[in-house]
Amino acid sequence: MVVSPPFDKDLQESIKGDPEYAAKDKLLQSVCGVGFVVSATLIADLPELETLNAKKISTLVGVAPLNRDSGGIIGKRCVWGGRATVRAPLYMATLSAIKRDPAIKIFYERLRKAAKAAKVALLRSL
Repeated sequence: MVVSPPFDKDLQESIKGDPEYAAKDKLLQSVCGVGFVVSATLIADLPELETLNAKKISTLVGVAPLNRDSGGIIGKRCVWGGRATVRAPLYMATLSAIKRDPAIKIFYERLRKAAKAAKVALLRSL
């Protein structure tokens, strides 16, 4: 039996007590790999979720590959910046989804077979 800290129960009650947050929570938790922690994190730390497109959200969270170009020098694309408080739970949710959701697992394995690095395949599976 998992015992959650008292603030988890308070947070759950707060989310369930607000119709808007409860609807968002239900929608977010319908996605494989997303549980209460990820859902609450997205609701609390990413209020722009419904107002921005996927590209802007991925940049805001810090999972979009950004270039390191300067003049004529073309650098390597990598992910950096963004909101670590959102990125970390999403990373763990993606690991869980790869193990439990057959469609995401197939997509991840296809990227790995295409010689993509493990973290690149993982980020694209987000």
